[in-house]
Amino acid sequence: MNSRVNKVQNADRGKRLRDERSRLGFTILTLADAGGVSRGSQILYEKGNPPTADYLSCVADHGVDILYVLTGRRDPGFIDQVNKPAPGDGSKSALIGDDTGEADLHHIPVYKVDAKAPDVPLVETHGVLGSIALPSRWLGEQGIDPDMARLVPVRDDHMAPLIPQGSVALVEVRSQDQRPADGVYLVRLDGVLTIRRLQNSQDNETPGVVLLSDNQAYPPVFVAQDSERDMRLIASVHLVLSHV
Repeated sequence: MNSRVNKVQNADRGKRLRDERSRLGFTILTLADAGGVSRGSQILYEKGNPPTADYLSCVADHGVDILYVLTGRRDPGFIDQVNKPAPGDGSKSALIGDDTGEADLHHIPVYKVDAKAPDVPLVETHGVLGSIALPSRWLGEQGIDPDMARLVPVRDDHMAPLIPQGSVALVEVRSQDQRPADGVYLVRLDGVLTIRRLQNSQDNETPGVVLLSDNQAYPPVFVAQDSERDMRLIASVHLVLSHV
């Protein structure tokens, strides 16, 4: 599934953010405060400008359905699970209901490391900016193991226009024992994290992989199987959720 990377329309996302603000009883100013941004930034987000990953992480803690804002799909149990804060009280919402409610949402870590930076292991806790709660059921429908899911900012334009510079990519950390299928991956190449399209070489005499950029300004990179070049596939890219 990772060869089909999705993104959302900015205008629709802004409207959905307004819908969530109204549902939770926040004013523009109180939701801006909850998200750690200015009133002007909140207005721009609601007009369709891309919200930051740390803003999304903050407002998620106050009851905003981030899955709905980013994708337009609302988890059926989300509204019933989240306790609506009083207008303007700035308090964090809490899950209510039975003891199984918390398990319906999975907190996906948002990493400070970006996809054009010296390698930081995506399985360690340092470098984590925060987390965004997404429904476990929805992650399963996307074929993503919730425990291996990560959100990573994208700082280069190798995969533009499919994955724009400034996107937040939802990735799934992969086992290094797995033989890679063709698809889009977060790759460590010569010590730098980047997102590329991987294609297995069809040349039996010289086995290896070709790393392709959708942006035609960058040439393909061939890495032979026996190459001493530092290349490691870190994670499969499943979705592009937002911009930072």
